[in-house]
Amino acid sequence: MPEEIGMLKAAYLGAIQGATEFLPISSSGHLALMNILFGDSLDARSSTAFFVVLHLATLFAVVWVFRAELLRLMGPDFRAVPLLALATVPTGLLYLAVGDYIKAASTQLAVIGAGFLVTAGFLFLSERGWKEQKDHTRLGFLDAVLIGAAQAIAMVPGISRSGLTISMARVRGSTRRGAATFSYLLSIPAIGGAAILEFSALKDLPHVAEPRAIVCGFLAAFVTGLVSLKLLLRVIQAGRFAWFAPYCATLGLVTLFYAYSR
Repeated sequence: MPEEIGMLKAAYLGAIQGATEFLPISSSGHLALMNILFGDSLDARSSTAFFVVLHLATLFAVVWVFRAELLRLMGPDFRAVPLLALATVPTGLLYLAVGDYIKAASTQLAVIGAGFLVTAGFLFLSERGWKEQKDHTRLGFLDAVLIGAAQAIAMVPGISRSGLTISMARVRGSTRRGAATFSYLLSIPAIGGAAILEFSALKDLPHVAEPRAIVCGFLAAFVTGLVSLKLLLRVIQAGRFAWFAPYCATLGLVTLFYAYSR
């Protein structure tokens, strides 16, 4: 019988998810790392069911913050819609091909540590003086494919989805705001699609967490998601996106050291 998720753990995991989903430090890496440090007290069934709830909370957060941009996609910004659709394809294909292996990787400290180092490398590249000539509606089809490929790679725990997609958009000549907008609009089908694929796991939720804990985790993820998302938009506009690189590099090295010293 799996350990039931209490309110304290639900709030803690929700806060970790909300903060790390949008900050370029990898939510999957942090959640996997926390699960391992908890002594693997959450089994696969518990993790999947509860993390679907947390991902839905962050999905609502990004929809709320970018509600104006979403409305414009139906009008003057419609050109971005096929680009977002194209960028979503690599993630779906990779998930279908190696999704089970990626899930298994979430229990491997060495993989998580290496993922954090990859994230750090991309973050260092993000503010290297790239040309800023495109907003999220002016990216090309090749840009969309490359950003989508970056998002697909970020399914590996420890590799930040926002870190890689924003960095790739910057390398391809996007403005800071354009890169962030495209990345977070792209997160909507990514997070929503992942939740749909794992939706059947929600039937196990009553067995792994009481209703108060579920609500607590959801609210913690939603509120911290709003705060971290708005914070990151300010950081990007200020040209300080690469400031997160030392944190990811340090966490990656510490995780690798711990993995190979046990």
